[in-house]
Amino acid sequence: MKKHLYTILLLAPCFLPGVLQAQPTRHALLIAIGNYAPNSGWPNLASARDADLMHNTLLLQGFSKENIHILLDSAATLNGIEQALHKLVTEAQSGDAVLIHFSGHGQQVSDNNNDESDGYDEAMVPYDSPMHFQTGKYEGERLLRDDVLGQYVKSLRNRLGVAGSILVLLDGCHSGTGLRGDAGAAVRGTDQPMASQKYKDTHRKLPTDLNAVMEGENPENTAIGAPVVAFFAASAHEANYESRDEKGQRIGSLTYAFCKAFAKAKPSTTYRVLFDQIKTEIYSHATLQNPQAEGALDRRVLDGQITGYPAHFEVKAIADARTVLVSAGQLSGLTEASELAFYPIGTYDTIRARPLALGVVESVEPLESVVGLSQAVEPKTLNGAWVFLRSQAWQPGTLRVQVDLPDGARADSVLAALKRWRRVILVEKEGDFLINNCARKPNSICLNARGQSAERMLSGASSQPNQVGATVVQALSDLAMANFLRGLSLEDDALRVRLAVVPQRTSADTISATLTFRAYKDTVALRVTNTGSVGCYYTLIDIQPDGRINVALPEIGRTIADYFLKPGAARQFDISWFSPPTGTEVFKLIASREPLDLRPVVQTRGRSTRGKPSLNVLETLLAQRYDTSNSTLNRGPAQIAPGGVSVTTLVIQVE
Repeated sequence: MKKHLYTILLLAPCFLPGVLQAQPTRHALLIAIGNYAPNSGWPNLASARDADLMHNTLLLQGFSKENIHILLDSAATLNGIEQALHKLVTEAQSGDAVLIHFSGHGQQVSDNNNDESDGYDEAMVPYDSPMHFQTGKYEGERLLRDDVLGQYVKSLRNRLGVAGSILVLLDGCHSGTGLRGDAGAAVRGTDQPMASQKYKDTHRKLPTDLNAVMEGENPENTAIGAPVVAFFAASAHEANYESRDEKGQRIGSLTYAFCKAFAKAKPSTTYRVLFDQIKTEIYSHATLQNPQAEGALDRRVLDGQITGYPAHFEVKAIADARTVLVSAGQLSGLTEASELAFYPIGTYDTIRARPLALGVVESVEPLESVVGLSQAVEPKTLNGAWVFLRSQAWQPGTLRVQVDLPDGARADSVLAALKRWRRVILVEKEGDFLINNCARKPNSICLNARGQSAERMLSGASSQPNQVGATVVQALSDLAMANFLRGLSLEDDALRVRLAVVPQRTSADTISATLTFRAYKDTVALRVTNTGSVGCYYTLIDIQPDGRINVALPEIGRTIADYFLKPGAARQFDISWFSPPTGTEVFKLIASREPLDLRPVVQTRGRSTRGKPSLNVLETLLAQRYDTSNSTLNRGPAQIAPGGVSVTTLVIQVE
């Protein structure tokens, strides 16, 4: 069975106030290698930022500082990692939780015990492991193979016993060359396995191989010890692209997605729900990688013994009468310009109660925010105050664009148009979007999005060189909108809908995290079920692999009033088959308390909202991101009050 070296998190129950008996301990080992040994051949990564974010997030959910051990860069040699794993095994006690997080490069290496169907072991790349195979000099001796990692996990299962729990995350990859024109940047691995050319010639990769951490063992089987849950950033033969946080800084895709989901987890949250949230976040940045999961996914996270996502935040510190520090930040959904309200301790009805103060977020970090108050308040008034989100500020966000076109009228037109659109930041490398000549038609212009399967070829770009800038901006707007919608997440506890694929005639892969269907062959139906406590309207957006956006529901000739479900009701829609383009296709099912028809705003790219007296949540957000005239930027961020809309994500693979 495939055993992938991704980050391993072994988690145990947290301390519950009021319980007197001895509580299990949470141990965490964070392995982060962003700066490899000189001349190793490995490019730098943002792994130090990963370790810092993981550390703070774990503290937020009840881990103690003294039980979080970090191996950074040169400390994370093969010997250093194995010593740290051995220490975990010896220190862990029955019922404890252990977290092992790896952030760094991954590489495949020739299988040394014939247990891999594709002929390759997966490995974490320690600080002292060079990238390239050299016969007789270096043949991967300092890689940490999946077999070795699996043995440590097995020992930990026995040590922790059935009351313990193990979660595995690996934020690395084993193949990939990065964005064309900027190869290798911010990709966590290599497509060159650690093997001789003769071995590579005789062992071809099998794209169906799955990740796993336990060879020959069922990670859900508690008869042999603690259950294991493992999350993987990508499948065995895919690249793992680094993401960017809200400040535009590079960060590990799995690490960032996990921390955002884990920070908001509730005692009732299962690993399966957590993983669905992780996939949604990762797909907003990259659809060329398919996150995977294995193990006891239907168990509650940490057996439900977590701090849980609070209904309110708290005042962490008071700087002066107009400035306070709040214990919530980016991971809680706060952004600059978000509006907050402060209430006395114990306030549950914020509709009838009068706030002590109002404030606006001035600066935000992952776990805390600086808030400016609308008027001066006696500092002692806010001691221990409860803080509630009144409205979230949605910024359109910047687009890092790399232009690689030969000098001439076309390049001048493109650069001039991009400079006029204030959302765009032009960069020379590591762009999230690349504009260059198409490989298949050198005289045409193509737009590539990092980590996405789409390459948008712009028609007419060669015949109208002076007008191509406007065409490029519109295409860039479309691809940016697709990324935004893939990652869109809105919640309302009463609005709960589920979208399921019902195969009619298919050989779909139902083992991996993402269902796979064959174009023109597999027929399916989509089933919408209202699992919430109130009736709701619903609409369905289909984001194709090439970034094109369609409103699938309501159907042509129908109104949104036809798409209403009472609690517990379900409705099924037949699809004849999936069609090209192939790749990762994302469906977003949107439930709302009021009728919500997004067809006009999508079909007109936001023009239908101009002059409209009042817009709903989604119309506001889509119009803001479709706008290339800078008018929405001049008006400032969109303020959206929480509640009223929820979004469910379904991801499939079309091949």
